[in-house]
Amino acid sequence: LPPTAAAGADPGGRVWSPEPDPQDGSDRWQAGRVRCGVIDAGASTGQPDWKRYQLRGIAIYDAWGREILCRWSSSGGLLLLSAGADGCVRWHPGQDSAYATVADATAPAGDDRDAQRDNIVVQGR
Repeated sequence: LPPTAAAGADPGGRVWSPEPDPQDGSDRWQAGRVRCGVIDAGASTGQPDWKRYQLRGIAIYDAWGREILCRWSSSGGLLLLSAGADGCVRWHPGQDSAYATVADATAPAGDDRDAQRDNIVVQGR
């Protein structure tokens, strides 16, 4: 995704998609997007403002076109993690599109589902 003027100011090093996003105004989350407040056309409309983003640098993608997460394991091997078909690495916000699971939880809460079942992990060493 091409960087926008806001990309240089993002402390997370993310590269934002150009505006507008076709998801703008929707109350539902979609994989690969983050909610960034509300759309403002002079006065706040109250509609959610969504942005697609990528982290800067080289990326590897899986068969679903989702970025593969890479890290070094404790044993020194390269660990590759695909989010799988639903695009969720750990918890999915479920039918209500709102996270009911807290960040340090070991099991999903509410209607969140455990996405670890379809994650694909490869470790090389």
